[in-house]
Amino acid sequence: MRVLKFGGKSLDSFKKTQKICKYIKKIYEKDKKLIIVVSAIGNTTNELIEKSSILNPKKFAKRELDVLLSTGETMSASLFAMTLCKCGVPAKSFQGWQIKINTHGDFQNSLITNINKTKLNECLKSNTVAVVAGFQGINKNEETTTLGRGGSDTTACAIAAVYNTNAELYSDFNGIFSCDPRDSISKKINQISLDQLERVSKSGSRLVSHRAVKIAKEHNINILLKSSNKPNLKGSIAGHLETENTIIVTNSNLCEIIIDFTNETKNKLLSKNVLNWLKQYKLYNFTTENYKIKLLVCESDKTEILNILTKKLNI
Repeated sequence: MRVLKFGGKSLDSFKKTQKICKYIKKIYEKDKKLIIVVSAIGNTTNELIEKSSILNPKKFAKRELDVLLSTGETMSASLFAMTLCKCGVPAKSFQGWQIKINTHGDFQNSLITNINKTKLNECLKSNTVAVVAGFQGINKNEETTTLGRGGSDTTACAIAAVYNTNAELYSDFNGIFSCDPRDSISKKINQISLDQLERVSKSGSRLVSHRAVKIAKEHNINILLKSSNKPNLKGSIAGHLETENTIIVTNSNLCEIIIDFTNETKNKLLSKNVLNWLKQYKLYNFTTENYKIKLLVCESDKTEILNILTKKLNI
């Protein structure tokens, strides 16, 4: 069986979606055990965020934002299943709560704890392609949750892990490159270790969610990175290798937060608390020097992180 994930830009037109579904049809003719994970179409998530901002989302619970943002993947999964059926491939779409992708943690940044395979197995047994809405799950209170940035990658790798198979992630680019693929000096990297891919992801690259890579490492599966435009090309493989490559990560959406404990009487205790919090929330991209912690974060996460640092840690 195979688990394939397609990103939002790969699905931002009916023509692109139809092309992908024809590719899946060819796979289906040889292997009918398929699970597809999809992201929201195009810029749907950003558009939903923009609409909520008109209502001043800071006054609303993150629960409501999770319910709203999850609709992008729900719509994408349903339309993708319809397109597959139109191409002659039996398919059925699922939301996170329907197949019970169980999560814990905060809204908008939840972690997958378990996936119930019952409904997926029913599809596999009947040779029906299961199309799963990525990025979403359900917590112990049966509330809809989302998995944070790159959540559909995480969904795909988590499903691949429970079936002990590789995760195939399709995007605009055919694999991993030494720098921005649009740069003329970039070179394609055929193989990369999951350790290095995780470091690259945590350094600001949006190629793959670092949580997805972590799942692949923990469950001993590989991640295949391929092009949705030319899916028959080989792409790149990230696995349990010792290979190290030179990769330059550029991300204009990163900013630096400097926490200075020099004038704090309890600086040792405070810095220890902050470091523990950073590790707890998997924020590893930081350096320490002389009671100063320099943290590199995405611009979109800056306000939330600053609020947590100032309120919860009393700094």
